[in-house]
Amino acid sequence: MQEYCIFQSDSEHEALQAQDILEAAGIGCYIKNLHTQNLFGYGKMFGGFDLIGGSMKVMIDEANLDKACEALEPFFGQDESEDSEKENP
Repeated sequence: MQEYCIFQSDSEHEALQAQDILEAAGIGCYIKNLHTQNLFGYGKMFGGFDLIGGSMKVMIDEANLDKACEALEPFFGQDESEDSEKENP
């Protein structure tokens, strides 16, 4: 089954908030790159972007895409799936 990045952010707070919203709606997800932020101690540069770890991505299964969009829309505006790409684990 394909995985989708339903939400992407450089803010750990926003990524964790999106994860909490999805889990409260009964949608399984995980945050890719959460534990690689500031891994080598260089900190975040250019407005909070981690050059080594990259952005944090909230990943879901393809089967939950529509339900996840509906869950996130009231909190983050237009659903993020329009700009997301399919990603394999």
